[in-house]
Amino acid sequence: MWLPIFFRKIFGISARPAGTKKRVRGNAGEDFAAKFLKKSGMKILARNWTHGRDEIDIVAVECGVLVFVEVKTRSENDFRGGCASVDTRKKTALRRAQNAYLYGLRERPRGTRSDIVEVYVRESDGKMRAILHRGAAE
Repeated sequence: MWLPIFFRKIFGISARPAGTKKRVRGNAGEDFAAKFLKKSGMKILARNWTHGRDEIDIVAVECGVLVFVEVKTRSENDFRGGCASVDTRKKTALRRAQNAYLYGLRERPRGTRSDIVEVYVRESDGKMRAILHRGAAE
C-alpha cells in the first residue's frame, strides 16, 4: 500500500486526477447554474470564492440582496436530490465562508440569502435542467 503513495510523492502524481468525471460534471453544472441565475435576473459577483477550506459556489445579487448559492449537480436518475445533501456540517461550512465574505465588504448589503440550485443532467444526451430553492441553505 505504501509503494503507490511513495511513487505519487516522487513523481507528483495526484491520487485523484483533476479531470475526474464527477468534477467535470460538477464544473459543467456550476456553469449551467450561473447562466440560469443570470437569466432569472441575478448579477453574478463571484464564482468558487474560497476562504481557507470553505467555498461558496456562486455569489450573486438580486434586487439589492446578496445571494450565496450552493450548486448541486446530479444525474437525473439520482433518487436523492441536491438539497438533501446539504446537511448540518455543510451548512456550517457555508456560514463560515459567508461570514468571511461579508467581513471583507466595505458596505453591508441590504440583506442576504442562501440558495441551493439543483442541476440535473440527463445521462443519454447531457441535457441539463436547473431548480432554484430560495433560502434553502439557511
